[in-house]
Amino acid sequence: MKKLLIVLIWIIAVILVLLLTAGLLIHLYGKKIVVGQVKENLGIEASLDSIGLKLPLTVELKNLKLGELASVERISLAPNLLGFLAGKIVIADLLLENPQVHLVKSTDGAINLPKLKQGGKSAEVFITGLKIRNGKFTYNDKFIAPEGLQTVLNNINCSISKVMLPITSLKANLDFNATLEGLAAQALGKLSAKGWVDFGPKDADLNFSVQDLDLVYFAPYYGDFLSTKKLLSAQLNLASACKAKDNNLNIVTDFKLSHLAYAQEEPPQEGQLPELNLMKNALDLFSDENGNVNLTFTINTKFDQPTINIKELKGIILEAAAKNLTSQRPDRVIEKIQNTVEQFKDFGKQMENIFKGKD
Repeated sequence: MKKLLIVLIWIIAVILVLLLTAGLLIHLYGKKIVVGQVKENLGIEASLDSIGLKLPLTVELKNLKLGELASVERISLAPNLLGFLAGKIVIADLLLENPQVHLVKSTDGAINLPKLKQGGKSAEVFITGLKIRNGKFTYNDKFIAPEGLQTVLNNINCSISKVMLPITSLKANLDFNATLEGLAAQALGKLSAKGWVDFGPKDADLNFSVQDLDLVYFAPYYGDFLSTKKLLSAQLNLASACKAKDNNLNIVTDFKLSHLAYAQEEPPQEGQLPELNLMKNALDLFSDENGNVNLTFTINTKFDQPTINIKELKGIILEAAAKNLTSQRPDRVIEKIQNTVEQFKDFGKQMENIFKGKD
């Protein structure tokens, strides 16, 4: 028993010496190593106020800046010794406090992301837990608008944690929320997500929501996809339930458009045909008595490659809009159909007049 106690004391003493040595080395050389690695691998200037080691085994960095691209007020991480012995870098409980990222897409479509330099084989890095507190992501798109369309994802709070058992599991829990802002901190809406994903069997149960999103601000992206008439105001509330089993992903979405207001339309010039596109007019055609649009539609895709093109999405939305007619008053439905028929009649008359004028 006495020998066992002596052995334990020696083990504890060795661990303490190693920790103290590691802490001293990090304090003396850690800052230089981190800044040097960033410059060597990313090709951008970096700065760091301090780096240190806290017991039991937590590395802490303060005020890391990566050129004009990003900055983090505080980074805390706990390296896993067992992973290090296995030749892998395993990081648990990675915490980012007040991180800020600034991306700019130029007029030629290039984004100001540095390119990783190609080198020799590097150690694998695994992160088993991530927390972001009060993050900020700024995206300035000069490709879609020469003057720049700025979107800010602000107040980002995120928690991603891998389940503890079994150790081999690739299941992770997610809790995310943030606010969307435009120029001059204009409120644009809120985003949130909560649930879990399992990258092993490719299963998932995740809920995603968009609250009070100002759609007019993003008009340069969707153009006349939502309506042929110019929108002066439109608010989107969206809730998606994403469930996956054996790589088959099913997304059920409740899509709600409200506070719709349109600009006054100018009549077509003489000899010019008005645009008539039933697909683009679908949301106008199937809105309720208050001018709001409530749709529920389902998207089926794959967990590992979730893809859907615009043509498919338009078809899904049009089908959901058609189903939505059954919840409206019959007289209101008849009125809308008659208005649509009149649009076709007017379209035909104008075509006839144009061709008559060419005779």
